[in-house]
Amino acid sequence: MLEEKWESALDEIDLVFQRSTYHHPTILRKLAFCSYYRWKKARKQLPQSYLEGEIEIEDIEQSTIDKYSNYLAFAMEKLSFAHNTLPYDVELLEKYCELLSIMNDHEIKKSVILKSLEAYKKSPNYYLIFFLLEENANNVYFEGEPFIMEMYELDPTLDDKFGLRKVVEMTCAQIDKIIPCGEDEARIVTLKKQAIGLFELFVKRIEYGKLDLWYLKQVRDSILTNALRDL
Repeated sequence: MLEEKWESALDEIDLVFQRSTYHHPTILRKLAFCSYYRWKKARKQLPQSYLEGEIEIEDIEQSTIDKYSNYLAFAMEKLSFAHNTLPYDVELLEKYCELLSIMNDHEIKKSVILKSLEAYKKSPNYYLIFFLLEENANNVYFEGEPFIMEMYELDPTLDDKFGLRKVVEMTCAQIDKIIPCGEDEARIVTLKKQAIGLFELFVKRIEYGKLDLWYLKQVRDSILTNALRDL
């Protein structure tokens, strides 16, 4: 009921928000969500055949199309404004990305994803990186490998759906190739830190009942083997 009252008063709230006194993130967020839900309601009133391009505009009342277009433009404006202010808000980001996906605005969606990724770098958040990596799995917007380990460190119980195995195997391949040579000291220091991180994650996953045989093999054949070589 409260949501419906907000939606019915969107235009009035928007007028109030024009005053700098009311430029509060909570109000901005509410505006964005209510405009999104109002757009979605209007979309449901359009025939699916029209949305899929199977029937012409002439077959639908012009007022219905105009209302939908106005609500869409309003939602895009408010979601964009809110996201620029709150790029770390996962729920807001999810709604904005859904709208952009439906509208096939892939370039705008990419810029939105990257802006939220920058927000994550400044203040790591498990739910934010989880959503960003989910989106990135379907359409590659950024290099996900550096963030995959961070996500698993935040939640060691996750299944291998985001490419943990690939990251572990690639890192171990680098360890096996570079550490025994002993030539690139700076790279060796980095790889040893990564090896420690991989081993610590392996132990954490065991503590949570996650024993991956492929991970055990990498720990045994690569990480422990190279660690023992230094003894």
